[in-house]
Amino acid sequence: MFAYGAAVAAIVFLIFSPKRLSRAEIYITYFVMIALTIYTDLFLGLVLDLYDFINPDVSVSDLILQIALPPTAGVLALNFMPAGTKRFIGYLVLATGGVDSV
Repeated sequence: MFAYGAAVAAIVFLIFSPKRLSRAEIYITYFVMIALTIYTDLFLGLVLDLYDFINPDVSVSDLILQIALPPTAGVLALNFMPAGTKRFIGYLVLATGGVDSV
C-alpha cells in the first residue's frame, strides 16, 4: 500500500512542480524509463529468478507500480538536475543517498 501512495504522491508532485524540461523530453524520458524498468525487472526477476515480486508470477499490481513509480522518479530527477559540474556532483551525492557506501 505504501508503494501505491508513493506513486500517487510522486505523480501529483510531478504534475504540479515547475517544469524545466519540454513536454517532448518528459514523454521520451517517461517511456524510456518504463521500457528499461519493465525489461530489466522481468529479466532479472523472471528469467534469472534473482528475486520475486509480490507473487512468484507477475501481476497487474506489479506492472502498475513499474509503470508509475520509477519513470516518475526519473523525470523528477532530470527536471531538477543542475547545469554546472560542481552543482551536479552535489546533486548526485544527495540524490543517491550520500556517500555512506564509499
